[in-house]
Amino acid sequence: MADEWQPGPAEPIKESEFEQFRKECTTDDGWTEAVNNEKCTVWTRKSKKSSVNVVKVQTRFPDINPETLYDIFHDHVYRKTWDDAMIDGYVVEMLSKTNEVGYYSAKVGMISNRDFVNIRGWKARPEENYWAIVNHSVTHPDVPEKKGFVRAWSVMSGYYINRYEDDKTVEGGGTIFTFMSCADPRGWIPKWVINSLYASFAPSSIDKMKNAALGYKEWKAKQDNPDDKPWLIEE
Repeated sequence: MADEWQPGPAEPIKESEFEQFRKECTTDDGWTEAVNNEKCTVWTRKSKKSSVNVVKVQTRFPDINPETLYDIFHDHVYRKTWDDAMIDGYVVEMLSKTNEVGYYSAKVGMISNRDFVNIRGWKARPEENYWAIVNHSVTHPDVPEKKGFVRAWSVMSGYYINRYEDDKTVEGGGTIFTFMSCADPRGWIPKWVINSLYASFAPSSIDKMKNAALGYKEWKAKQDNPDDKPWLIEE
């Protein structure tokens, strides 16, 4: 069994973590295919940091530009309109223009609600045909554990977005979307149960994300400041 990873104090996401994440998203080496259907492909592999497996999901959205998908993962106000599991979410601290400590809590069916405190870093590199968001859990003095929630850990999670074009994509190109996660819900649930369920549950959020992206431009246009996208300003 791998040594169990634990979160530490918040620091900006390192370049090495971005590069490792990008490598994992763009190679099949070391991964075992668990699902392959018209909607998506899912792979799993053992984690070197946790006894919870890493899950990778990839799909294509021919009718969504990569810039729009990237926006919905940054717009915290919009997320409250489409993420029905979300209880609360907010920025705890900005460490830089591209690194934030955030809090997120969610309903989890018949078990205790979970919450996360994560450092999240991002890069938009359209000239290199990729957009990336990477996170892992951290500790922060302003967000101690809360009564009624189990503090879950993101060991390493993120989104990797690419543009592609063919005769079925919209103007500006469609999106190849890769989501990778190693997240420990903690609590009493045995790790073997978590690992047996993750690969089958992972694709369930794809339709929700797609519908959110398709509705984003219309929603954003109705806001008081529709051009406000601070996540596009990088150092």
